[in-house]
Amino acid sequence: MRILVISDSHGNTRNIERAVESQPEANMIIHLGDGADDIVDLEFVYRDKQFYQVAGNCDWGSTLPTLGDITIEGKHIFYTHGYTYN
Repeated sequence: MRILVISDSHGNTRNIERAVESQPEANMIIHLGDGADDIVDLEFVYRDKQFYQVAGNCDWGSTLPTLGDITIEGKHIFYTHGYTYN
């Protein structure tokens, strides 16, 4: 399992696309906030990828959680934007 972690796209979905295209073996993409709406569009483009995301400090009004955790292949992964943890 290859995981691509990105953050702070701030509306620049082209940069996310470049990152995804540069890592074609990545099965999963975790977005760590500040671009909550950016992933919505890309989920339709990259239907073979799993997407997870959390809200960042610039995702005002987002209903996304501020932290997430998943277990993959026996490994627990905690992810957050980090602003609530200083």
